[in-house]
Amino acid sequence: MGRFYLDLAGGEFTGEPMQGINTAIKRMALGLVTALPLMGIGLCQAEEGVKPDFRYLPAVMSPRVERALLLDLARADGRMVAVGERGFIIYSDDDGQSWSQAQVPVSVTLTAVSFPTPKMGWAVGHEGTILHSADGGSSWSVQLSGQEVASQEVSLAEGLIEQMQQQLETADELDLEDLQYALDDAQYALEDAQEAVASGGTPNPFLDVWFADEKTGIAVGAYGLFFRTKDSGEHWTIASAALDNPDKYHYYSLSSPNGRIVYMSGEAGMLFRSEDEGATWVRLESPYEGSFFGILAQPNGANGRVVTFGLRGNIFVSNDRGDSWEERTTENENTLMGGSLTADGRLVIVGRSGTVLSSDDGGENFSVLYRDDRGSYGAVITGSDGNLIVVGEGGIHHAGPDGSSR
Repeated sequence: MGRFYLDLAGGEFTGEPMQGINTAIKRMALGLVTALPLMGIGLCQAEEGVKPDFRYLPAVMSPRVERALLLDLARADGRMVAVGERGFIIYSDDDGQSWSQAQVPVSVTLTAVSFPTPKMGWAVGHEGTILHSADGGSSWSVQLSGQEVASQEVSLAEGLIEQMQQQLETADELDLEDLQYALDDAQYALEDAQEAVASGGTPNPFLDVWFADEKTGIAVGAYGLFFRTKDSGEHWTIASAALDNPDKYHYYSLSSPNGRIVYMSGEAGMLFRSEDEGATWVRLESPYEGSFFGILAQPNGANGRVVTFGLRGNIFVSNDRGDSWEERTTENENTLMGGSLTADGRLVIVGRSGTVLSSDDGGENFSVLYRDDRGSYGAVITGSDGNLIVVGEGGIHHAGPDGSSR
């Protein structure tokens, strides 16, 4: 299984295995002591004597939703849409000055949001949840539940077991041991998936979502969660076998420079590149063994620069599509969580302890600013006036172009 253990004091991950994700991954990574439990509980049932699972009831409408923990935000043309804890989704049509709360059918924590068109959007989160909006984020419906995720994981594991058993019948002695280990792993995976089905669905969260257009998209997450769609989410299909990740490390971030080439970063230094909208992937040689929580591909076509960042302020830049990497050194050692490219070409990255990094030269050099509130931030985008909208601990934050308080 993948590893995910956070030393809240130091912000570093160790290699100690966990028996399951019992805390909210992105919330932990933001450095918050309070964690949301991740339990394998299915959709709310109406059977007599069964208490409802309130996480699968509609999100509560709150007058203070702008101050809740928010983990990601995106543009839907002129609208901004942010997602976060308790199923909260809010949107703004005036450059972040005022916000309205959307109608959301679940109360699980939502970790990422993507709008390939002004109207069509997707949000993902805990318990294997994928939501869809067809009205620019005003209202949402469930497209994929944890129950369906677990069911597809059962089918995948059963297929792998059958395949390996056939290979064992004809394998030579040199391959027998490796095949037996792989078969054991597949059987463990089947048992885990069957247990998740019996419990009502996977306990694992999706952590990012990306769409090439309104049809083709990818959702990725903890313990190797990887699903694709080619029909606007009418059908989501497990596709984890397309990636080299035998230890089921977590996938954290997706980015594309042109809608076809896709980059992905993850736990334990994992970096991947796809040149066909996520159908097939190449694992890139990594410059670092720690987790990369973010990756940004600059929109200059197939030869664009790629920047990835994560634990302890580590930043690496590639000028050859991820085939080689160069480290960028700054004074910051706080974990970096999210970033974006501004309309005028600047690169902005945010993280723990009020950290805001910006670069005017594509990632060659960075300036560092620590905001007075010392909050932990998960994502950032730029308003039409060039100022920043930052989300994280404490909800919505407004900042100047360099991250300074406004």
